[in-house]
Parts: sequence; C-alpha cells; structure tokens
Amino acid sequence: MAQSQELLLNQVITKIRQSLDLRDILATTVAEVRRFLGADRLLIYQFSDQRPARQPDLTEQSTPVMPLAPGDHQSAPSVTPAAQPPPGYITYEALGSETLTSVLSFTETTCFGGDVAHLTKYLDGLPVAIPDVTMAYPDAPCLLALLQRVQVKAQIIAPIVIHGEVWGLLIAHQCDRPRQWKNQELLLLRHIAEHLGVAIQQAQLYEQLREQAQSLETCVVGRTHELQDALASAQTANQAKSEFLATMSHELRTPLTCIIGMSATLLRWSFGDLSARQREYLNTIHTSGEQLLTVINDILEVAKIEAGRVALDVSEITLSTLVRQSLEPFRALARDRQIELTSDTTLLAGNDTFSGDGRRIKQILSNLLSNALKFTAPGGRVTLRSRRENQVAIFQLEDTGIGISDAQKPLLFTKFQQLEPSRQRRYQGTGLGLALTKQLVELHGGSISVNSREGVGSVFTVRLPAQRLTTAAAAQTLEPTTLPEPVVGRIVLVEDQEDMAGLICDLLTAAEYQVIWVIEGSRVVEQVALLQPAVVIISMGLTGVDGYHVIQALRDSLVTGSVKMLALASEKEADRPVQGVDAVLPYPLQPEQLVDAINRLTTVAEVKVTR
Repeated sequence: MAQSQELLLNQVITKIRQSLDLRDILATTVAEVRRFLGADRLLIYQFSDQRPARQPDLTEQSTPVMPLAPGDHQSAPSVTPAAQPPPGYITYEALGSETLTSVLSFTETTCFGGDVAHLTKYLDGLPVAIPDVTMAYPDAPCLLALLQRVQVKAQIIAPIVIHGEVWGLLIAHQCDRPRQWKNQELLLLRHIAEHLGVAIQQAQLYEQLREQAQSLETCVVGRTHELQDALASAQTANQAKSEFLATMSHELRTPLTCIIGMSATLLRWSFGDLSARQREYLNTIHTSGEQLLTVINDILEVAKIEAGRVALDVSEITLSTLVRQSLEPFRALARDRQIELTSDTTLLAGNDTFSGDGRRIKQILSNLLSNALKFTAPGGRVTLRSRRENQVAIFQLEDTGIGISDAQKPLLFTKFQQLEPSRQRRYQGTGLGLALTKQLVELHGGSISVNSREGVGSVFTVRLPAQRLTTAAAAQTLEPTTLPEPVVGRIVLVEDQEDMAGLICDLLTAAEYQVIWVIEGSRVVEQVALLQPAVVIISMGLTGVDGYHVIQALRDSLVTGSVKMLALASEKEADRPVQGVDAVLPYPLQPEQLVDAINRLTTVAEVKVTR
C-alpha cells in the first residue's frame, strides 16, 4: 500500500512538473486518486471567491453545493439564490460506475448560506473523515437528505490551501456503504491536496504572466505601429527636405554665382574707373555673396552626409601640399587681422604620400582654420601641425583664441549651436562649421577631439586613417600653387545659360583670352574642329544635349580628340566622375579658380605645341 501510494504521488508530481495546463492536471489527478482509493466518486469543489482568472468555463454547469464536515450546516433553508450567490462550485468529478448520479449537473441552494467563516478550521490542511453520514449529521436533516439524494454513505474532505486561504476541497465519496477510512488514505488525500495547491498556484502565476505578456505584446504592437507611422512621416519629411534642398541648390546657388562672379570681375578687371564708394559697395556685395554661399554649401553638405549620399573620392595625395593649399586662402585674412599663421610638419619625403579624399580633408582643415581665425584676437597666433603615425594622418590646429569652457564643450559639434547667447553675440556664424567638420572626419572613419582652456586657447586634433585606394581619380585635381602667367589663347565655351555664359566670357576676356560662345550643343564637334581652340569649356547642365555625349564625341573625333577640356558641373553632377575631361570645376564658379584652371590648361597646350 505504501509503495503504491508513493508511486501515485510521484505520478501526480511528475504531471504537475510537466504541464502548465490546470485542466489536464486536475482531471488526471481526480481520476487516478479515485481509482487508487477505490472510492465511488471523487470531486473538486472550488469556492467562488477563490476562483482564478479565466477559469469560469471549467464545466458546462456548476453545482452550488457545500459539502461540509460535521456541524457545518444549517437546520433549515434561510437564503435564496436571488438574495446571495452560492458559496462555490463543483468543477471536476470522477465516477466509479455509470449507475452513480453525477453531481456536476446537480443544483442545491436551500441548505447552505454564503457565510464561509467556518472554513478557518481547514487552514491547517488536515482532512476530515466521515465514516457514516447518518451518524455524522443526525441534527441536520436538510444536509443529510441532500447527501442521501446523491447517494453518499461516507466521505473524506481534504482542503486545498493556497497562500493561507482555502481555495477549495478535494472530496472522496463512498456511495454503496459506510466506510472506515484508513490513516494512509487520509494522508494520501492530504498530500494530493497539497500538490494540487502547488499546481493551482503555478497555473495562476502562469496565467498572470500570460496576461502580462499579452498586454505587453499589445503595447509593443501599438508602439510598433506608432513608430512605423513616425518613420513614414520622417521619410516623407526627409523627402520633402531633399526636394527643398535640391530646389534651394539650384535657385540660390545659380544667382549667387552671378553675384559673386560679376562683382569679382568688376573689382579685378573693371571696365571703367570706380569711385571709392562704388568699390566699397562691390566689396560688400562680393563678401556677402561669398558668406551666403558658404552657409548654403554647409547646409547642403550636412544634409547630403546625413542622407548617406556622400562617398569619398579616394586618391593618392601629398599631405604637405594639402596643408599648403589649405593655408593659402587664409594668409591674407590672417595678415589683415594681424594674426600669425604658421605651419609645422614632421612629414618627410618618404611618408608624405597618403590615400584619402583630398577635397574633403582640405574642407576639414579649412573649417578649423576659419574657426580658429574667427575667435583669435589681433596679435594672436594660429598654428597648423601635421604628422603621420603609420597609416594615420594627424592634424593639430592650435590657436590663442578665447577658448572654450568645460560646460560648452558638449555643445561644440552640435548643428546650429552657437556657444554665445544670441543677444550677446560678437562672432558671426551659423554653428554648422564644426558640426560639418565632425561629420566629414567620421566619414573618413577618423576622430576629432578638442583640448581647450577658457581665455588661453584651443587645440583641435584630427586623426584620419588611410583609405583603401580602389581606382584612380577620373579627373585630375588642379593644385593652386604658383600660377603661371596668362597665355593668350582661343577658348570655346559651350553653355546655353545666357547669364552664366556672359559672366564667363567677361572673366576670360578681361584675362586676355579670346572666347567663342557656342550655344548649340549638337554642333560642338564641327565648331571645335573649325576653330581649333586651346581649351573647350563644357557645361554639364546643357538642356538640349547631354554633356557627357558631347565630351565623348569630341574625344572620338580624330581632329578634336586631343583638345583640352574643362567641365563645369553642378554639385550633384560633380559627385560622379566626368570621363574624358582634363579638369572639373563645380558651380558656383569662383573667378580665380576659373582663370587659374584655364591658365594651366592653355600652358600645357602651349608646351605641347612648341615641342
């Protein structure tokens, strides 16, 4: 008996451990325990106020019957279902014979009230044995009649206790005769009730977790939809921003080209005498145009980098030349402001060559130089140092400017962030220069840091790793070193925009070049073959003809194949290599750059002819 009892307990425990399905656990346990006890009926009674969530459908019908121990009864009906709900329900039942009456469909509300205070005696978990119901309930005719109606002669009642409260009762019925229950049977039913309490508690916890998981899943789904909507809105806004920037690039930069170019032409090659006031106005127009162009270029550059539309144009560059080119445009400004601008390098001939995007690196250094000169007072010093450590180029820019406080350093590389209060600003700027610089550095896979002390100065350190060199640059970058003297030559200009063509013609004519303007792009090969110019300038934005096709046609011709060609491309077109040309200049044109480029190309052409 003891061995069989232990085996049954092990089966129940294993079932509880293997399953979280409370229905399966209770139904299996009720059937196995009834079979082991040899009882006619075994049932589980669950109290109403202890019913776990989502368990109202354990049976199709529930029976409001309170199977009580001796003395737990009322002598006469005192409540009705309308006045008070039934105290509990029979939820599981196992019968030993088909002739027995099932109590799952049995209804009784007259013998019991809703007061369950008497259940406190079950909190110790001890079962109550009733060998003969007629002997146990002589003073409770209503209860006795109820038990006889369902054929109960003897019973055991074992409480199922969870968290210090009676969840329900495990009840065994003997229906054919009175029965003297053994202590081992009472002990078995007690152990079974204890393990059922564990299973029910486990199922309740699982149900709570499942409901929490469902609630969390609902929140996640809702949040995901919100994020998807936000992403769609952001993508729409980003597309609108890109379209706006494209429009701004064309609508603002094109007239700025004319403003800067024509004012520079008048200042450098005036066609008549200018008064001091006129020259002052022209200087203001020219300077303001360049400042506005710088702002627009920075905004567009930041937008392109953030949109992932910027790729490095990697080529072999000379670091010392790059440093010299970066310093040259700022020497006049430094001289005018009485600032000492110097460079210091440890680069030797053997480690001067570096693979990277020369234009972007020059842009990084130019932004840092501009920033340093802006915040350095007259009599100060700005020093650009350069060195190389293995495959890393290191640039340090030191100034004796106003310095940066510790509180302002986190804002230093933030877009549109000025470190001065707007009402107390002494230094002009949009706050984009350093933010763009950081993005360009990170585009190279490098890093930028700053060491600064307020009132003493700042040191910006840029570390750029060498880039993998895949293909040679398609177009040669013109280096503005010492400029040769202008050479008189014939230039053919292919441009269908009248304002732009007029500007270029005036610039080159003032520089003593003979310029022939060709509007019709389809006849360029014939015109070039006839005129035999030193250089052909081709706008890549021709409306009627593809500029790339014009270049290819000139190269394919035996007569024009060796002519020098300069392409004028918008920023968008300049991002892709222009095959077949000798140089590329981006819009908006800088007058000095255009003249310098033509000087170089005509010089090369002149040397070739003389040889």
